[in-house]
Amino acid sequence: MVHELHKAGYQGIRVCCGITDRNANWVCHIFSADNTAPSGWAPANVERAIKYTPQGDGTYFGWKDSSNDTARQLAAKLLSHNPEIAREGAIEDWAYTGWLSYTLGLAEHGQLPVFYGELDKEKEANRATILPPPTARRFELEDGDNCVFTFIENEDLVLRALPSETADLEEMMNFVGDTYYIYRLGILDYDELEAANRYVQNKGLEVVSMHALRASGYYLNRSLAWGGEVYGYPDQLERRFTQPLRLILAEMRKRLTK
Repeated sequence: MVHELHKAGYQGIRVCCGITDRNANWVCHIFSADNTAPSGWAPANVERAIKYTPQGDGTYFGWKDSSNDTARQLAAKLLSHNPEIAREGAIEDWAYTGWLSYTLGLAEHGQLPVFYGELDKEKEANRATILPPPTARRFELEDGDNCVFTFIENEDLVLRALPSETADLEEMMNFVGDTYYIYRLGILDYDELEAANRYVQNKGLEVVSMHALRASGYYLNRSLAWGGEVYGYPDQLERRFTQPLRLILAEMRKRLTK
C-alpha cells in the first residue's frame, strides 16, 4: 500500500514496523515525514499515525470494507480517510522510496521488516532489516514537565554511555528511563513492557535481545515511579530494583565490550 502511495507521488509517507512484546504480532505504524522522530524510523507523535495489527476479520486499519482490497485500493482509502497524512506525505523523498523498494523485496521472500520488539537475542542478530535513512541518531524530547531526554538507538550504545558498575539506584534508573525512546513515543504500552520483562525473567539475560534488556529496565523504572511507596523499605528496593538493574546493565556492558 505505501509503495503504491509512493508511486502516486506521496513519498513522504513512512512506515514503522515491529513486533508487539505482548503477543508477538507484527505491527506497522504509517505516518508522514513531518511526524518522524529524528531517529528516522519512528513516529514522533503516535496519535497522528495509523496502526496496522492483524485482525480476525481480515480488515485493515479498522476500515470495515477493506478485507478484499488490493494494495492500490487501500492506498486510495488512506488518502480519503487520513487527509493529514496525505497532505504532509505529498513530497519527494527518493532515498526513502529506494529503501522501501529494497525492503519490500525482502518481505516478498518472507523477511518482514522489524525495527523493534524482537526479544530473542539470536533472532535479533539475524534480522536482515536495514533501518530507513535517518535524520539523526540521537535526539531529545521534552515531556510535559519540561524534562529533556536524550534517546540512544541500540546500535549507538557505547560502553561509556552506561552507568558505572558502582552506580546507585537513582543513576541506574535515570539511565534506563532517559535513554529508552520506544515507550515514550507511544509505540509500546506498559503491558508490552511488562510482557518483555516476563520474557527476560523466564529466558535469562544471556539469550534475550538488547531491546528486551532495555524494555525490562524501563519496566523497572516505571514500576518504581508509579509504585515507589510500596517498595519503600531498603531491602525491598535492593531485591526488586537495584539487583535486577545491576544484572541487566552488566549484561549490556558485556555485549558492548566484545
